[in-house]
Amino acid sequence: MLAAATLFMFYGNGLTLEFLMVYLHDVRGISLTAAGTPLAWSLPMIAASALVSGAALPMRLVLPEHTELPPAERAQE
Repeated sequence: MLAAATLFMFYGNGLTLEFLMVYLHDVRGISLTAAGTPLAWSLPMIAASALVSGAALPMRLVLPEHTELPPAERAQE
């Protein structure tokens, strides 16, 4: 579910980039090169940061090795 939501979020962000480019060029008067360069680099930087942060995250935080029962439930067994 979280992966689907993230994919939907990235899809929505991608749809707005061309409008941001037009706004920066037409309204703010920034050249297309100056407006497009940071937008073009945003996707590779996002992908790289996701890979680095995913690799740096300890797996024990994502997938715990075992789950212990609370003491009250352990006594009932």
